[in-house]
Amino acid sequence: NAKTTSIAANEARIQELAAYIDDLSSGRIELTSEREELEAEIKELEKAIEEETAMREKENADYLAAKDEMDKAIAALESAVATLETAQSNGTALNSMSTELKKIAKLGSAFLAKKDVDGLMKALQPSDVPDADWEKLNREATFKQKYQSRSGNILDILKDMTATFIDNRDAAIEAEEKAVENFDALMGSKNEQLDAAKQALLDKSKEKGARAEALSTSKAEKEDREGQNDRDTVFLADTKSACETKAEEWAERVRLRTAEIASIGEAISEIGRASCRERV
Repeated sequence: NAKTTSIAANEARIQELAAYIDDLSSGRIELTSEREELEAEIKELEKAIEEETAMREKENADYLAAKDEMDKAIAALESAVATLETAQSNGTALNSMSTELKKIAKLGSAFLAKKDVDGLMKALQPSDVPDADWEKLNREATFKQKYQSRSGNILDILKDMTATFIDNRDAAIEAEEKAVENFDALMGSKNEQLDAAKQALLDKSKEKGARAEALSTSKAEKEDREGQNDRDTVFLADTKSACETKAEEWAERVRLRTAEIASIGEAISEIGRASCRERV
């Protein structure tokens, strides 16, 4: 009875182990959180790369726009300087450049010296240019003298502004090149991490290690129980056969003993009868 109960319990456990081994082999169950952790890491890395790329694109767009403005401003300033240098000799009107120079002054107000910006804006005010007075103009060209004196001051300001714009543009170019270098290094590192995480997800070494260990343990237990059941089944069969043989032998001994007892009883009875005859 004990062996029969043991065999039944082992058989149930063997079926459980077979199903567990099949689930492990097919990947229907996982023993570690490695996959979830790697998927979360990959998602975070992809998000970081996307955000950094968007930020870099915006920074580059801002840089290109600022550089374009500075290039235009430098070109306009260089043109204004050349024009003013010519105007000092031929009296070309400053007002023709007023709108462009005001725009440049406004653009450079963030990094130009305030006194230069204020000086330029003041020089560009229409009030600085006298209203046309034909009588005075027909006399002596005092307006031209005032203009030439004023232009000399503006010329120095414009040259300083040109140098400042060029310095700022060069600094912006250098900063952009450095930003590109840093971004490339960052993206290289992030992409290496991403590739490593993706490869790790494919490999799942921790999960495979745990699965291999679980498979080995489960298969060993299943084989042990199957072997135990095989041995117990043979033992049970042998025991039943031995029991049947002993039962048959016992039955035969009982039959023989019963016959012997009957024979002895008969013999005793016969002796008793013979003794009675003798006495008679």
